[in-house]
Amino acid sequence: MATLEDITPEMVDAGVRALMTGNQPPRTPAQAVRDIFAQMKAAQSQPPVAGLNTQSPNLRRFIDTKPELTPDDTRRMEAIRQTVPGYSEGMHYAFFKHMLTCASIRKLLILGVYHGRDIAYLMDNARALGRPLQIIGVDKFSDDFCEDWPKERQSLNWQQAGFGTPPSFDAARTHQARLGFADSVTIVQERDDTFLASCTDRFDAIYIDTSHDYYTVVRQIRDAAGLLTEDGLICGDDYSDQGTWGVKRAVTELVPGHVVFSNWIWIGARDQIKILPAARSRNEARLAKESPIDPLRRTRRPTD
Repeated sequence: MATLEDITPEMVDAGVRALMTGNQPPRTPAQAVRDIFAQMKAAQSQPPVAGLNTQSPNLRRFIDTKPELTPDDTRRMEAIRQTVPGYSEGMHYAFFKHMLTCASIRKLLILGVYHGRDIAYLMDNARALGRPLQIIGVDKFSDDFCEDWPKERQSLNWQQAGFGTPPSFDAARTHQARLGFADSVTIVQERDDTFLASCTDRFDAIYIDTSHDYYTVVRQIRDAAGLLTEDGLICGDDYSDQGTWGVKRAVTELVPGHVVFSNWIWIGARDQIKILPAARSRNEARLAKESPIDPLRRTRRPTD
């Protein structure tokens, strides 16, 4: 929505519908503007199904169905945004709602938790939709650099580098518990490469949002491919190659035919991934070395 040329008729219709909902329950002017903006972003045009190189019913429904946010959705999203630190905004909430509405997702993996805002968005949507959902969130939860940080900042911590509060395992767990999601969410404190190499679960969707450099995203897509169910979806944030990032290049090479939501969040199907899921055989070979998850801390611990 940077220019007038970007605004489609579908976006205008969505904005008008949000405006015409009236003021029941009462909305402040700021809330009304947020409702309109969120609806317009959710309705931003999607690529057509024609020529889509996938047999995935989940992805085809995602494309065929028009995204929709209600004013109540926006208010719940805003309540989470105000209390759970993070970088995700209305478009992310709209994406998660659309994905859960269109796809059969009962088990989901998130790589990159930070303080748990994306997990809260997902669980809030699942609860509102009446969909059972289990989420595993994986993050190294450390106050050191990520691979996509500029070289000159890699000796600094998060605050020193200008990236704000570092990721927090305890804060992520606390936020999920406060929101009533603890029974459906497992937080794992571990590097994603270690987790993916030893994981033997299968997921209906995997969402990637850690380091955005090209090589990390390539590795994550390759290693995650074998953990997807037959109609599984793979998706992620920050679809850009700006600066040190290489998300767009990596996704374009490994997931041809993927879809981009609101010009920023990418999604594709398992059968679109070019790299065969050889990572699965490596995972199975390491099964004997898998570390159990401590049910009290919900983080990995060494075997006895």
